[in-house]
Amino acid sequence: MSVNGGAMVQEMVQEMPHTILSEGTSNYIRAAKLKAKLRQMFQREIKVHAELSSIIEDEHVK
Repeated sequence: MSVNGGAMVQEMVQEMPHTILSEGTSNYIRAAKLKAKLRQMFQREIKVHAELSSIIEDEHVK
């Protein structure tokens, strides 16, 4: 997933609470768990992107 894709995921995460509140508590809990998982994936993506950028930068310096 690209950084742009990550932004899209982040946007979806922000919109979630509005769509699930009316669907009941179990769906809310399930969505909260998914939201946490998406956030975790997004943070991992940022870390990988930073590492790749660092490697590419190091290669250009050589």
